[in-house]
This record gives sequence, structure tokens and C-alpha cells, in this order.
Amino acid sequence: CNKCSDNCNSCDTPDTCYYCQSGYRVSDNNKCEKCLVENCIDCRDGANTCTDCDKGFYPLNDKCVQCSIEHCSDCSSANVCNYCDLGYYLSDDKSSCKSCLPNCDLCLNGEECYICGSGYCYDSLPSSPDYHKCMPCKYDEECNVEGCLKCVPGHSDQCKECHHMMELTDDLQCVKIIEEIEQEEFK
Repeated sequence: CNKCSDNCNSCDTPDTCYYCQSGYRVSDNNKCEKCLVENCIDCRDGANTCTDCDKGFYPLNDKCVQCSIEHCSDCSSANVCNYCDLGYYLSDDKSSCKSCLPNCDLCLNGEECYICGSGYCYDSLPSSPDYHKCMPCKYDEECNVEGCLKCVPGHSDQCKECHHMMELTDDLQCVKIIEEIEQEEFK
């Protein structure tokens, strides 16, 4: 194996490059030539001609123009955002980035969170008052519900998961399963 020349990702010989690193192009003499357009990552049509830009920029007239949409991490034009920063979601018309719920890193709308920020846990219990929200993770918090294995994060009086032979009620408490009560009565 021969080492490729500087900034070259794929070559047959050190002097013949087929694919360059981001921000470079294969020149006419098969060497890697730096893109001359600022914030350009793909200038395959010429060092002064940009076809793809760094994150937060979009190509326009062979240049890289910064996205003007607040909290947009990738845009395809001045008014069209493709992806928003963590903690934001894309509006239906792709013209803006809107804030997720507090402490939420990934959401598709402003009402449900899918990935919580560091130190926060997603509440997946449908009957919880904090359903689809991110609550502080409190794994060692004492649970004050009799028969409960795990309480709802941040709520020591509301159960999320009951012990075996117990079932969760609508008001997030634990009660013995009816079948178990009936079996105990016949013993």
C-alpha cells in the first residue's frame, strides 16, 4: 500500500488522487487543490466554484452564504431550512425553527419530546401529568407509593411501575391484582 498525497482520500499511486478530503477538489493534474471559496466543502467544478458548503451555509452563485434563519443548522436557501439545532424543530413550511419543550434536545413539534437533554429523563407514562416531557432524572429519589417499583420522575407520590402481582391505577397508585386477591381468599 502506498500513502496517498496530502488531503487525498483515495488514490492508486501517491501522485494520482481520485477523491479528495472535504474542502478540496481533484485538479487537472490529479492532485488535491484547496477550494478557494470560504466555507466551501465541495468545489469539484473549480476551486472558485462551490457546490456544497459547511454546516450553516448554502451555495449561491458559486459562493457560500450563511443561513439567516435563527437556530437553523442546515439550509438550502435564504428562506428554507432543512435541519434545526438541538432543542428546536422545523416549522411545517421550513421557514423557521421553533423551540422544543424545556430540556428537550429532539422533538418534531412543541408538544412532545423524543430525546431529553443531559440529566433529564423522558416521561413515557400516558397517565402522568408530565407525559412526553423531560423531567429531572431522580433515580435515587424515594418513592412514597406502596407497592411501587419506580415512581414518575420528579413525583414521589405517583407510580410508573408496580411490583409483581400489583397493577397501576389511573391515579398512578398500585393495587393488588384482583385475581391474586381472589386466590388468597380461597386458600
